[in-house]
Amino acid sequence: MPAAGSSSENAQAVIGGAALAGGAVVGVACGSVVLGVAGAGAAAYAATRQDAIGNAAKATGGAVVAGIGKAKELDQKHHLTAALKQGVEQARAFNQKHDITGKIAGGVEFGMNKLTAALAVKGTAEAAPGEQGSSLPQGWKALATPDGRLYYWNERTGATTWERPTV
Repeated sequence: MPAAGSSSENAQAVIGGAALAGGAVVGVACGSVVLGVAGAGAAAYAATRQDAIGNAAKATGGAVVAGIGKAKELDQKHHLTAALKQGVEQARAFNQKHDITGKIAGGVEFGMNKLTAALAVKGTAEAAPGEQGSSLPQGWKALATPDGRLYYWNERTGATTWERPTV
């Protein structure tokens, strides 16, 4: 990595690197952006200390700065960012053509409905056909899917709906 301009610039980069590392570790470990920001602040502060904690934070920050420099160098040499952008665009086009995210969402919904039906305690799940408190409009019947979801079918029109028809 090329030498930094001034020692002040280098110190700022090291503090920033420590903040980046601390924020990423805390944010990922806790699953929270807010805690990640707090971790970044704590790591940046630690890098200003003149003790063993400060030395560890500075070493971490220095490693992050060196890693970022190496990543930039590799990207310039091998055009990784451009290849990644092209790959993302190809994935988007494939998804638009084949509706992969829609199929995944449908599968997740089906699985969660099946799980809900399997875990349902009598009296907490939707009422089964015939257990309705009030009657349905003329021609409508309450039916259940194989996974236990209640839907409504109009025997005259063939229409179906998840929403309970009203009189």
